[in-house]
Amino acid sequence: MAEPESPEAAIRRLVANYCAAVGRLDAAAAAALFAPDARVQIHDFPELVGRAAIAEGLAATFAHFAFIHHACDTALIQVAGERASGWLNIFEATHRRDREGLNLVFGTYQDEYRLTPEGWRFAQRRFHLRARGAPAGRATGVLPPTGGGTVTLAWIHHPACLAHAPPAGHPERPERLAAIEEAVRRAGLEPRLERILAPLADPEDLALAHDPAYVGAIFRTAPREGLRALDPDTWLCPATLEAARRAAGAGMLAAELLVAGRHPAAFCAVRPPGHHAEPARAMGFCLFDNVAIAARHALERCGLERVAILDFDVHHGNGTEAIVAGDERILFCSTFQHPFYPFSGAGPTAANVVNVPLPAGSDGAAFRAAVEAHWLPAVAAHRPQLILFSAGFDAHREDFLAGLALEEEDFYWVTRRCLEAAGGVPAVSLLEGGYALDALGRSAVAHLCGLLEAAGQGRSEEAQAWKSG
Repeated sequence: MAEPESPEAAIRRLVANYCAAVGRLDAAAAAALFAPDARVQIHDFPELVGRAAIAEGLAATFAHFAFIHHACDTALIQVAGERASGWLNIFEATHRRDREGLNLVFGTYQDEYRLTPEGWRFAQRRFHLRARGAPAGRATGVLPPTGGGTVTLAWIHHPACLAHAPPAGHPERPERLAAIEEAVRRAGLEPRLERILAPLADPEDLALAHDPAYVGAIFRTAPREGLRALDPDTWLCPATLEAARRAAGAGMLAAELLVAGRHPAAFCAVRPPGHHAEPARAMGFCLFDNVAIAARHALERCGLERVAILDFDVHHGNGTEAIVAGDERILFCSTFQHPFYPFSGAGPTAANVVNVPLPAGSDGAAFRAAVEAHWLPAVAAHRPQLILFSAGFDAHREDFLAGLALEEEDFYWVTRRCLEAAGGVPAVSLLEGGYALDALGRSAVAHLCGLLEAAGQGRSEEAQAWKSG
């Protein structure tokens, strides 16, 4: 039988792989970062935050540890081991310092390993939410921001989402993200955003909302070259699978950051959209239901008990309804043009679903009346701990794919009113539709201003930014 690996050797191997993966330190320098006894040691790598290769390096060392936060002021890795009792913990967290110089620890993962005759083996993973003055394992709400009280909104994105390219002329095109970016720049909102790369969702993550057999079929169907149609609307190119996994991962990471108190709100500037994807069917440009995956992740992995999904896309969120109907932990509210694609949402449904069909031509006044009458009482009664917006901006009067007549101010209004009704809880927003590029950019900015103002930190000139467009 081979000699069991010592804690010191395991730690040095971990750090060597970690550093080799990112190409910053050689193995000898990496080993020197830790004292020989490896009891409890801490080292910061702020310059390495956001590098996917970090996770790959860790995975090469301990197969069950492959998670690194992409959003933090400093990345903390703590390795704790004790030879006598045969245990080893690998602890990773996001953290920052408050105004008094004390560390506030937000989302953390702790992987436990046990020493066996065959060497160190993975035992379990624990997820913690901690902050000063709050017990571990519970959400603590939004913590006081640093920097004189300025709140930043998490802007979760990834270049892979630009690489997803349906056929020429398809309305769900990469230029949609570019239009939002340009509108944000023109509105002067860039300083209020913390840019964060979206991680990849794994098949088991996607299975939070989808049949595993369906997930496997999508992975197998993804082409290595050329285009492949799943239906007349929904296309795959070689970059689509990664883009869809990043889009789902963005919502999951956003939920973690907000539940842990890192930000009051997050916007996921990702594509393809998701709210039409059913448990075992892709449709309407959508492969995976990003918002439903994020909601289930928040409930089943982040310790929440109640969330609300609010969908103001012009099309009914049929996929989201199919996934969450009957799950009393999730309130799902949807306004949409009807009759219109996907020709659903007008019949009887589960008690946790509030569908509000609107006839073609409905304007902001009709939309607001519907939200006031149907959404807001349901949101207040549900008492969600997290709001998730399916943020489709194709109900704008300029959008050529539909026939509602909303303005930018309606998207600002619905954002503010829903968050007020929910009591100011954190909000994750995931991009769905919106195909008239100029209107899309202006509407997204209005929505972002609503998110910032709902956190009590928006400035009046920012709230009007979309008007100066």
